Amino acid sequence: MVTSPAAADRKENSVGPLDGIRVLDFTTTFLGPYCTMMMAQMGADIIKVESRRGDTVRGVGMAKTPGMSATYMTINVGKRGIVVDLKSDEGRAIIDRMVADADVVIHNMRQETAISLGLAYERLAEINPQIVLAESFGFAPGSPDAGRPAYDDVIQAASGLADLESHRQGRPQYVTTILADKTCALITMYAVMAALYERERTGRGQSVVVPMYESMVSFLLHEQLAGEAFVPPVGPAIYPRTTSKFRKPYQTSDGYISVLLYTDNHWRAFFSSIGRPELVDDPRFCDISARTANIDELYALMESTLADKPTTYWLEQFRELDCPAMEVRNVDDLITDDYLAEAGIIVEHEHPSEGRVRALGMPVQFSNHERDPKSIRHAPRLGEHTAEVLAEFGFSEDQISQWLERGVVHASDDRSTVGSADA
Repeated sequence: MVTSPAAADRKENSVGPLDGIRVLDFTTTFLGPYCTMMMAQMGADIIKVESRRGDTVRGVGMAKTPGMSATYMTINVGKRGIVVDLKSDEGRAIIDRMVADADVVIHNMRQETAISLGLAYERLAEINPQIVLAESFGFAPGSPDAGRPAYDDVIQAASGLADLESHRQGRPQYVTTILADKTCALITMYAVMAALYERERTGRGQSVVVPMYESMVSFLLHEQLAGEAFVPPVGPAIYPRTTSKFRKPYQTSDGYISVLLYTDNHWRAFFSSIGRPELVDDPRFCDISARTANIDELYALMESTLADKPTTYWLEQFRELDCPAMEVRNVDDLITDDYLAEAGIIVEHEHPSEGRVRALGMPVQFSNHERDPKSIRHAPRLGEHTAEVLAEFGFSEDQISQWLERGVVHASDDRSTVGSADA
């Protein structure tokens, strides 16, 4: 296997399967930062490169300090932050030197913007043939909508996701989370992992393009293609179970419960437990094909049945039947859940400027690496690690000081002296 000199010659402080991988992160808003946050959780050294204005999401949502919103901090933990003026020749020269000792460059700019800032793959590959460039666009280059601006809501609409909600909501609706951004972040991450693995075998880097629209269409249609999977089609493109108006948490006498009975054994056990054994052989419900065709009737039966007794009663019943069921929890329930805190999923730590804050830990467990929630690196202030990182890449203190004075780079106010940044 071939290991890049950049990865082989470094020993990072982070611990995880991506230990030794260095990423230059030019992403903003949600998709890219979420992707690189997950890579940081797995041990990669993520260097977040920003302009003087900073990532737009720094201003999104609640904040104690301007530029340090809660949303920004949750998806940028584990990273170091620098500010470089990419529009200047000197700024681009700085980045070129960093690319030579990096493993991955990632951005979610429009293609023409990236090219104008010197981030075209052909150019980066001349500097470092082993570099992996990951680019996420709203629409694939060369497609009819290439180059158009796109955010999560736009992609939910374009991909058909918003329209699917109309089957239950009565009109198109957005999903109540930034699903397209986060899904495409996961796709971007696995694509980068695959490119890094191929580089280990071949010694060659490559360009990886992740278009949001095309990715979400593929993501959505796996179950929704349905009858249109055949040519000619044998039915509509719709998965009845997911679009049923009765597919929702069911109201009990004192709250709500989620139940998903799926197999023949699940339904036989449930029908018997509610005193309706005759439904086991009912042709409408006797197997999964029949149940899918009559899903509204089936779910309506479930809804009327569960309404008469409290949530705890039904949870115990379904536990005894070995059927999947859970009470409906809200976000506050999750934040105060002792287990999630003990498991390192919701972690409290001290931020140097924001005080006590919560961050989200890595849910994945690797047998070769022990998770340590206390070792989390706080989300960087704008330019917090500029001097530290540039010194690591071999730039002299005098050179860094001159760039700071001329505005080629920027450091946060209490980190403006070369060598003063924390390791």
